[in-house]
Amino acid sequence: KNYSPWSHYSLFSFYLSNDEHSESSHLHLGQLDAGCFEGEVSDLKWVPLSSETYWAINVEDITLGGEAMEAFKPAFISAMKNVTLVSMTGDEEEEGDDDIHLCKGASCVAIVDSGTSLLTGPSEVVNMINQFILQQNPDGTVDCDRTDFPTINVHIGGHQFELTKEDYLIKEQGRCFSGLMGMDMPQSQRPFWIMGDVFMRKHYTVYDYGNKRVGFATAKTSCN
Repeated sequence: KNYSPWSHYSLFSFYLSNDEHSESSHLHLGQLDAGCFEGEVSDLKWVPLSSETYWAINVEDITLGGEAMEAFKPAFISAMKNVTLVSMTGDEEEEGDDDIHLCKGASCVAIVDSGTSLLTGPSEVVNMINQFILQQNPDGTVDCDRTDFPTINVHIGGHQFELTKEDYLIKEQGRCFSGLMGMDMPQSQRPFWIMGDVFMRKHYTVYDYGNKRVGFATAKTSCN
């Protein structure tokens, strides 16, 4: 669908700023702002809703990747053996695949929510990520200067959306904190994730309720 800038549609969209001092965040009602994201309107990556409740979408996979994963993976897989909330065993991975797969086989569901500050997932899973991969300290901080943080890739709707440490680490007064938090949804039959502000700051988000879908594009550092 071609969205004319002179018309209004059954949608709303969010641009969440990384720096409110230089660029404010924007909520657009009935329209989207192509100046806030990379590419053209036609480049938006659309994902159909799996449920109209809370803008739910199916997640094909969430992976942790990077050069350091080969070293981190054995201890992480071992620690996760008794956790049934993820579809991974380590034995099913293709040879040479050092990524950690958290939702292989579209086993997870997520909602895209501007009202959640962090990226949340099942507590047992996220706690293990913070402990074994991000190496979170007792005070909740992580080492800002580490160079082996993983890249988080969220696979939805046949598209891949990347988060690097610059995206998922929260920096406050010279200290870094994990932007991942455990949150359990007992009523969900599948592992439940929330793509909150950590995800939405990186990806301009369009809620198209007329067509029952959500669209994403890489957000710019400022709108123009």
